[in-house]
Amino acid sequence: MRALVYSALLLLAFQANSIAQTYSILHGFSGYPSSDGIYPLGSLLHDGAGNLYGMTYSGGNFYYGTVYKLDASGNESILYNFTGGTDGAWPSAGLVQDWQHNLYGTTSAGGQAGCGASRSGCGVVFKLSPSGKFTVLYTFTGGADGAAPKAALVREATGNLYGTTSQAGTAGCGSGGCGTVFKLATNGTLTVLHSFSGSTDGGVPLAGLLRDGAGNLYGTASVGGSLSTSHCMSLSGCGTVFEVSATGKFSVLYSFLGYPSDGDAPTAGLLRDSQGNLYGSAGDGANGAGMIFKLDSTGHETVLHNFAGYPWPEGEGASGLVRDSKGNFYGTAAAGGIGGFNSYCPGVGCGTVFKLDTLGNLTVLANLGTVEAPGSDPQSGVILDHQGNLYGTGVGTTCKTYGDCGEVFKIVP
Repeated sequence: MRALVYSALLLLAFQANSIAQTYSILHGFSGYPSSDGIYPLGSLLHDGAGNLYGMTYSGGNFYYGTVYKLDASGNESILYNFTGGTDGAWPSAGLVQDWQHNLYGTTSAGGQAGCGASRSGCGVVFKLSPSGKFTVLYTFTGGADGAAPKAALVREATGNLYGTTSQAGTAGCGSGGCGTVFKLATNGTLTVLHSFSGSTDGGVPLAGLLRDGAGNLYGTASVGGSLSTSHCMSLSGCGTVFEVSATGKFSVLYSFLGYPSDGDAPTAGLLRDSQGNLYGSAGDGANGAGMIFKLDSTGHETVLHNFAGYPWPEGEGASGLVRDSKGNFYGTAAAGGIGGFNSYCPGVGCGTVFKLDTLGNLTVLANLGTVEAPGSDPQSGVILDHQGNLYGTGVGTTCKTYGDCGEVFKIVP
């Protein structure tokens, strides 16, 4: 009863900050024993023809995840079932596509037997052709090359792939290593562009990379960086924004200071505008609910928005951002909002989809876990099509057989 009253009060207090949207679930995952897959953790890929592509972390024929396709009507096709062997297991990232419609991605485990702390393999980079041919392009060893890639790849026109691993490498973070930035050439040769130490350079990158026209790479590290505040000392550093030049030179562009100065523990990738400014999100912020930032070409940070604190009416824990032609940002928050006071996310809310305009005003487009928007717990951001429609995934409340399996949703402005 208290949860219902609490939800109603929040609705009255914050409905002025919400605008009417049309929310629909394009596909609800079925889970075991279906081959459908569960837990879509990574972002979606839109091919321009109305089809969406993504991966599920688990489920499928062998329960190690799937690659799936949804057509414009929401009809699903399973393109590949991971077996948990040399082909990989438990993908947690999105996909990239070349002009021939081949898909490229990573798995966080599987590959080389006996690699990794769980002995389940250190992950692979793979290619999936339109005809369904699956090829492992690289198998991580858990040594200097890294392990457990958890983010999407970047592909350049010549076919080289760039990415991050969250573990291993040559330095720091105890015996496990702090992760790497790598390049995978078309001949299958992997080059480590940087191995994180977990110190001032950062460590444990959980997001993918952004590549500019000159070949420079930009990314975030979730730990490490400055220890100038007590908050960051307790976290072994609040994380960094970094650049790797086309020649392999590594630079820290910014070290987060943590609560209450700015954010900490960035786990999402970056956006870059034509002036060279970078945009992203991080945890904490002034209210402890997360923040959105801008970093200019001189390394000066501006906080564009601090999410409202407890009880998190705007959402809590912002993910990656997407930007429209007018400069507005769109994203998701994994918790918070005024919906979802149920068995899946009691008392914390099931997350939100939001818009941040050029003046810094945040509008909640969807309160997840409500009757109007029954999804929940989005672990990645949204994507935007040419018509301004938003697409995203959640790992929550629409399982057809048991528990919580996840969904793909669409929001029409």
